[in-house]
Amino acid sequence: MNAWQRGGMFVEHSLLFCGEPAVGVNISETTMQDLNIDQIVNAIQEGDSFYEVRSMYRWFPRSKAEEQYRREVLQALKGDAAWNTMNRFTDAMKEAHRAWAKEADVTDKVQKQAWHLSGAYQYCRAVDSLWDLLSEEAGQKAAGLVGFRQYIEQYRQSTQYIAMGSRAAKLAEVFYKSSVVLSVQNNKLYVERDTTRRRYDNALRSYFSEERWQCKSPFLGMPQLSQLEQEIISIMAKKDPQAFRELEAFYRDWPDPMDKTILQFETELQYYRLFLKYERTMKALGFSFAVPEEDQERDMSASGLYDLALADQNRHFREQVVENDFCYGPDERFFVVNGPNQGGKTTFARSVGQLVYFAKMGFDVPARAANVHFYRTILTHFSAEESVLTGKGKLKEELERLEPMMEQTEAPAFVIFNELFTTAANYDARIMGKRVLDHFMSRGCRGIYVTHLEELAQVSEKVVAMKAGIEEDGHTRTYKVERGRAASFGYASDIVERHRLTYSQLKELLQQSAGAKGR
Repeated sequence: MNAWQRGGMFVEHSLLFCGEPAVGVNISETTMQDLNIDQIVNAIQEGDSFYEVRSMYRWFPRSKAEEQYRREVLQALKGDAAWNTMNRFTDAMKEAHRAWAKEADVTDKVQKQAWHLSGAYQYCRAVDSLWDLLSEEAGQKAAGLVGFRQYIEQYRQSTQYIAMGSRAAKLAEVFYKSSVVLSVQNNKLYVERDTTRRRYDNALRSYFSEERWQCKSPFLGMPQLSQLEQEIISIMAKKDPQAFRELEAFYRDWPDPMDKTILQFETELQYYRLFLKYERTMKALGFSFAVPEEDQERDMSASGLYDLALADQNRHFREQVVENDFCYGPDERFFVVNGPNQGGKTTFARSVGQLVYFAKMGFDVPARAANVHFYRTILTHFSAEESVLTGKGKLKEELERLEPMMEQTEAPAFVIFNELFTTAANYDARIMGKRVLDHFMSRGCRGIYVTHLEELAQVSEKVVAMKAGIEEDGHTRTYKVERGRAASFGYASDIVERHRLTYSQLKELLQQSAGAKGR
């Protein structure tokens, strides 16, 4: 079981948790969906299906120190040298796991022993790569890596590991790094060592057509060995019985070669490796990422902020996305965002939520620059349709979702509301909206409230009016969000024009109607 699944069990060496019980703050499934973070995490996971990282992306660090702990690890792994070494370690560990999976599948005794040896050999290669990674500059930059560096140094110097590595390398020379030549003379099969180092399976393919391809590499073949392969192994065992005795002894002496701490390191490393792989892909397409600052003394702000989920969708067409800037003043707590439908209000709110999320997780953020304050958690409430299955009205479902948010004890939190109380009368929606804002501001929270009610931007000096931009023509969206009150006539006229209800359109319609009657 991995550290983030232990439910509070202390982990001595971890890349995710620093000196505390290994448990974070759970991120709700609703929040992941509201901010489209689940889509981003799925895209990150697609980078390597061998490792499952999605569960690690659902736990926030519990403290500011732990966020910085993760940020240091990520930055230390960024350089090309660290990146390449990290991938060598990962590739060797994958080969080890695959070999041990084959060992579990096969039934032949010698073949099982050979797969076991193969896994141990790859594992030792991985440990050596891990030492290369941690002994380089990266291993001295981050506290999380320094702790593992000390552990790996002692582990590699242990008598057990030295003996296992030495014997695995020696046996690998005999069983995997050499090949044999088969010959038949006078109805007898002869097996001799081959010095050409030609692959066994490639050699067989040169003699047998694909349609009649039945032979497999001995030891490391399919679970069911062919009769020819069984004969080859039998002859090899008679020619070199000592090697086969040593293979059996290795299987007996090291039944479980894997060190559990290294296994944990491997698993947690993928949290960073797959994100960096994704970030490299997006950067190559022109999308910006920044190392976020976390200075509580300075205003929370960002420049060049964009919706990463939207960028991920657009990357297949190599299209850029609209960027926004924002800044909360020292005493400002909520942005109330107004503006036309489909004007970028929700996208802006999501992008700020993603900014807080990735900063909390210790990652780089989708922006050109950012200073993000510490929040214990993120709370979201996005508008939902009425439920046909439950028979509940939209307002009732909104209130039921809102109740546990208002009882949330993890403060301070960053809170995002998107179109609350849209089915209520405006008067009621204003009253309820003000109470919601007052409640969360009194708890020291900060956030965004997307609404069609401009009056909510005036409920407190701590609330700032923001507007989704619209061109002078009154209907062309800029998708930029900036400070200021939205021009109501701008998007109202857009709706009126779309439904052909402007003065000139109505006049034309009436004239056409009168003309039709006259005829």
